[in-house]
Parts: sequence; C-alpha cells; structure tokens
Amino acid sequence: MTAHRLADLRRWREAAEALRPALGSQDTAYEAYCLHAHCLLNARSVLSPLWWSESRGAVRAALRLDPHGAWAHRLLALLLLDEGRKAAALREAEEAVRLAPGEAQELDVLARCQLACFKVEEARRTAGAAVEADPENPLAYLTLAEVARARNEWADAERAYRDGLRLDPDHEGLALGLGELLFMRRRTLESAEVYLGAARVSPENDALRKAFSEIWLHLRIIRDRWQRNPRSTAAPAIADLAEVVGPARSEPIDAAVRALLAATSQSRVTVEKLLGQAVDVFGSVAELMGADSYAGLDPRIELKPFDYPMPPVPGPPADSGWDVLDLADDPVRGDVSRFWLGSATLGYEGELTAEYAAEFDAVADGSAGLRVRDGDDADFHELMVEIHEETTRLARTYRAWADALSAFAAAVQLAKEQSAESRIWAAHATRWRDHATTAEQAREWEDERQEAIRSAHAAARLRDEAEARCVAALRAALPR
Repeated sequence: MTAHRLADLRRWREAAEALRPALGSQDTAYEAYCLHAHCLLNARSVLSPLWWSESRGAVRAALRLDPHGAWAHRLLALLLLDEGRKAAALREAEEAVRLAPGEAQELDVLARCQLACFKVEEARRTAGAAVEADPENPLAYLTLAEVARARNEWADAERAYRDGLRLDPDHEGLALGLGELLFMRRRTLESAEVYLGAARVSPENDALRKAFSEIWLHLRIIRDRWQRNPRSTAAPAIADLAEVVGPARSEPIDAAVRALLAATSQSRVTVEKLLGQAVDVFGSVAELMGADSYAGLDPRIELKPFDYPMPPVPGPPADSGWDVLDLADDPVRGDVSRFWLGSATLGYEGELTAEYAAEFDAVADGSAGLRVRDGDDADFHELMVEIHEETTRLARTYRAWADALSAFAAAVQLAKEQSAESRIWAAHATRWRDHATTAEQAREWEDERQEAIRSAHAAARLRDEAEARCVAALRAALPR
C-alpha cells in the first residue's frame, strides 16, 4: 500500500514509514517531504514529540527542492497559522493559490487564513470556491461552516456541517462543530445525538346572547391585561429601555431609543382609548341583548417567560494589555451584553404585543356579523379592526427594533472578538520581537504586530459602521 493511500486512511505512522525510501530519491523527494509534513501536521505528537520542528524542516526541504511547489507553500501556511503568524500564513496561502489556481485544497487553506485575519467576506467567497472545486472534500465543508458561523449565519453553517458529514460520517471536526452549533442554538437533544455519533465516530337565539356574554368578558379581560401589561418580573420594563442600553456607550442609539419610547407610549395610549370606546360600545349593546355581565374577570394569567438568550459575556478588563496595540483601551466601544438585553426586552415586548394583536383580531373576526353600534353610530367591528392594526404596527416596531439591536449586538460582539484576538496576536508578536536574535526576525515580528494593530482598528470601524446601520434601521421602524 502506498504512503499516499495510508495517509488517506489516516494511518499516519505507517504512511511516514512508507515514505523513507522516497526521501532519498531526487525524483520523489519533494512529494515525500510534503507528505511527511502532512502526516506530522495531522498526527502531531502522536507521530513525533518534535512534530512541529520536523514538519517545518520537511516543508523547508521541499521548498529548497521546488520553490514554486504549491503543496509546500500550502503546508507552510498551515504551520505559520498554527504558530500564530496569521499575516505570514495568509501570504503563503495566497502564493499557493497563485501557483495552483482553482485547486480545492489550496483554496481551503486560503479561506482558513483569510478567516483568521478577519477577512470574512473574502473567506466566504474562497470557501465557496473550494467546495465548488471539490464537492467531495469534507474539509472544505468544515471551513465553509466555520465561515458561516463567523457571519452568524447559523442555518448555512448547519447545512455545511451536515453536507460534510454525509460525505464522511466519521469526520470528528464536522461532528463536533455541528454538535457545538446545535447546543449553542439550544437544540440540546439534537446536539447530544451528534456528540454520541462523534464519540462512536340570530338576535332571539340564546346562543347569540351567550356569544355576546363570552365576547364581552373576553374583551374586558384583554382590556384589563392591556392596561396592567403583566409581564415576567425578569423582563425589564419597556419604559426602562433607555436605562438598559444607556451604559452601552452609544449616544446615537440612546437618542433613537428615547424617540421610540415617546412614539410607542403614544401608540399604547391610542390603543387604550380605542379599547375603552370599544368596550363601551359593545357593552351597551350586550346589555340590550341580555348578555351576562360577569362580575369577576378571570385572574388566571400565565405570564410569558422572559427568555434572555445571551447572558453577559465579560470581556477583558479595560486596562488588560491594550498597550501592545498602542491603545489605552478596547477600540470597540460598548458593553455588548447591554445591547443583547435591550434586544431581548424589545423582542419580549413585541411578542406580547403580537399576542394582543392576535386576540384583537380574533374578537374583530368573531363580531364581524353582529353589527354592533352605539347611539353615536360608532361601529365596534371597525374599532376592533383599528385596534388590531395599531397593535400590529406596534408589535412590528418592537420586532424590527429587536432585530436591529440584535444585529448590532452581534456585530459588536464579532468586532470585540476581533479586537481581543488582535490584542493576543499583537502580544504574541511583541514577545517574539523582543526575544528575536536577529534584526530580520525582529522586523518580521514587528510587521506581525502592525498587522494586528490594523486589525484592531478595522474592528472599531466595523462596530461604527454597524452602529450607523442600526440607527438608520431604528429610525426607519419608528411608528408613524
């Protein structure tokens, strides 16, 4: 069995042993060195305690034999990426693709390096090209899934994981990635299954009077609930939304929130007035119909639980080593947990309001044929339709705001992750620069640090761009 075949079967030690004769031949040495490095990179310490230095030596030997070998440049990119030299890895991956354009493995490594350097859009295109180049390569789907997760595109990520697992049901990275994603999305039982898989590899009619009685009671119950607006004690009051998001350090969003509270407060007052009028109109006719006016309203109200989906994630302290980026603090402003809480609060209010709208709609539909009017010719059905339309608009406003804040929170979180990773990147580069033994090494590591600084500033710009989009979406969704 050839070394290549043994490597395909993940029998790394046997593959390495089978390579020894080929390393001594000028005709086969380049490929043998590359395959040896490939085995070391996959098996790591299982194959050799000195796997890193041996794999680097094998790659260097291959490059001496063929400086234009795409395989060697691809392997060097993986080594540099493993070392934390992301910018250097990206350059090597780009060179590998230049030398072997359209090759799936080179494209896959390039996508991984682009993702590591926060070039997410480029990584998305490259990962897609890798899958197109070789639709039978499970690893390409793993990279595609990781890029989708970096973009918070959960459905696309799940699809990529599952597509890859259909090709290779025993692929550990794909199985663990899918399990983690499902667990994060609170699909706990599904995630457990995947993890196990990974471990195993008329007016006279009395009925009309009763109908009036039931509708009247239901209507008064809804009015009472609307006025009291019972809610989970865990949910911040919508009137406190400005205080919820205020500490998140976003003045434009804070101003938009105050505009929302003024507009939605007026909408709620409008609905309450219309409800009062509707109850009076229906009640006057219901009494004439002999409907029962039940003395007590149903007190049993099951409070909708407030499911806060994203607990605060503490970031590094403000003075936690940002000086390695020549900064005094995190360049990405704001407490992302406050935006998540604001989004959850708006989403909760939107769901409550949508439930009211559905009940108002049901009352309107159920009374459409009753022709209920008072002495002033106010039509109950028309009032309920108006109430339904107003509450539907209000629910949509809350939902649109929740979506806008959620998108912003996700963008801030990604930007903060980028700035934090940039800090680690810069700290790593600084340590190696300060311990460099040659001026050339020091210069290379300083280049890495400068690339990390640019990445941190890019993260801040991503946050500011997301804030501008969020404010525009918030303003556009205000009730008119």
